[in-house]
Amino acid sequence: SLCPTSPASGTAFNIPTAEYEMAAVTKRPAASAAASAQSAQPKQSQPQQKQQPLSSVATEGAIPGLNIATGFAIWLLITSVVPVVLSSALLSSPDGQADAQADAQAASIPNALGFALLFFNNLNILIAFCEIALGIHIRWIQQDYRNLKEMYRGVEYKAAFAYLTMPLSITTLFDSKRWAIMWSTYSLWDPSYQNQESFGFFVDVGNGWSTILPCLLWNAAIIVPHQLNSILGQQHAWLAVGVIGCCSYWQVLYGTIIYLLSFIFNARHKGKPLAEVLGFVGFANGIWFVFPIFGIYAAVIILRDQDIVDVFRR
Repeated sequence: SLCPTSPASGTAFNIPTAEYEMAAVTKRPAASAAASAQSAQPKQSQPQQKQQPLSSVATEGAIPGLNIATGFAIWLLITSVVPVVLSSALLSSPDGQADAQADAQAASIPNALGFALLFFNNLNILIAFCEIALGIHIRWIQQDYRNLKEMYRGVEYKAAFAYLTMPLSITTLFDSKRWAIMWSTYSLWDPSYQNQESFGFFVDVGNGWSTILPCLLWNAAIIVPHQLNSILGQQHAWLAVGVIGCCSYWQVLYGTIIYLLSFIFNARHKGKPLAEVLGFVGFANGIWFVFPIFGIYAAVIILRDQDIVDVFRR
């Protein structure tokens, strides 16, 4: 039979009962004394190692030259320039029709307004995924914010540059936590973004979930308006693009205005260098103030003219 569990350690010794009793009788005094001396010594608590922010951990297998900043640039290049080039090539006329080919290519290239909204829409799509990550990883963001706040106290701008230059690998490129560091870093200037009860948190998470599809619809209207007319029907295409554009761009514009007012009203800018506030808060949010105005302007023209082609080609 097996002996019962040892009351001191809670471990069952897998030896027969008779041998267990013999072992108990013949214990060495030295071992017993050593155990007693060890138990008599006060236990020293091991110091807990403070968790380092994920942004300070080196990325294994990083792709040379690829970081958060260059990742943004590559995304905008792929989504804003490449589709226009491809659509222009696909709409080219057969050989021997040089004039018709030139006209078709010119008609397939958006104007300045079209390129401006294409740039903003694709930037907003990438930020929207980050805003979704804000809602998913808010608990982790709160912890990372506390670590960053202690690490970069008084030199918060270094945290922003550390984030923008953070190396990326194939694995971390698609890691939502890696992109969520955006919010723990931004919280150094506006702590409301690590507070799930704040307006800034909810308006950005809401924009993340609600603005991706409208941006994709408008991208199609800018790049391939004739094909969109064929799919939706010309009578429905201009109505859908115009109405959805008015609603979506106004939503983003209004949210930005209210957020900036709340930032100033609650004096979150006090105690922080003016250059940092203008750069990391003013400029970053100003993009979502200026470009939605262009979007509303284009949407009004589309509704007025009942057409989605000319507004992005003239």
